[in-house]
Amino acid sequence: MSDPLVLTVGTSRDFPFQAMTASGPAASVFLATDALVARLWPGDDRAPLATPSASWIDAPGAATFQVSFQDADTVGIPPGDYPLQVWASRSGRTTTLLPPGTTLKLLAAPGTATAPSSYCTFADMQAECGWIGNVANTDADQAGFAEQRALARAWLDSLIAAAMPGGPIGGGPCFDSLAAIPGGNAGSPLAGSWLQSALDGGAVLLTGPRGAAVRRATACHALAAVLRSQASPGGGADLTRYAAVFARMANALASNLTVDLDLDLDGTADAAVSLGQVRVRRG
Repeated sequence: MSDPLVLTVGTSRDFPFQAMTASGPAASVFLATDALVARLWPGDDRAPLATPSASWIDAPGAATFQVSFQDADTVGIPPGDYPLQVWASRSGRTTTLLPPGTTLKLLAAPGTATAPSSYCTFADMQAECGWIGNVANTDADQAGFAEQRALARAWLDSLIAAAMPGGPIGGGPCFDSLAAIPGGNAGSPLAGSWLQSALDGGAVLLTGPRGAAVRRATACHALAAVLRSQASPGGGADLTRYAAVFARMANALASNLTVDLDLDLDGTADAAVSLGQVRVRRG
């Protein structure tokens, strides 16, 4: 397969090529009137994502041509590697001009999306694994492993939900069937959609010793996710082992966590959740 061409999403560029035969350049094979069509698509028989213009530079002589991408051609296409091909047609006969396996690598461009929220920072991850920045995949990972840290937050949120009275671990009814009263009497259940809204709104306190434990557990979970994603067949055995180590650390730390919840977002804890129980303190 040929090396991929590279283009940033939403930008323009002309890519020159030369049509080849088994013995060399396809000189004296094509005419300037031969119609050219270019297509960028996801692969197999999927519909094209973009139809950049294709034009001859010197058809009858050197058999050179170019594919021209305009800004609008790639807007909205996710970053990744996409097959690219050009077809030349004359009198009902068509041939491909680019070598099989030619691809265009689309790189991400700045947009308007906000970073996903998390309970730990990249610095927290580095505190557990100082070399983690060396395994970043710049083609796939956001800065500071933002996506993996967000996954770690979702993981901890699921553990908090499972630890609530009536949750899946306790075998009781589903959370949505339970009342949830912020600041209610001790022992009042906090569950279901209200609990998720509270977690989404930043109810987990990240300060103090308990907050530090939350940051460490989620940092280890994020590390495991990063290392698993970077492991490759035949060359990622060490990363796979490290991923397993950090996954075990994350689970061990989480099993001993007591998470403080700030239900009214005043900076002080209103509830403390440990495995299997919640304690609601009067405010």
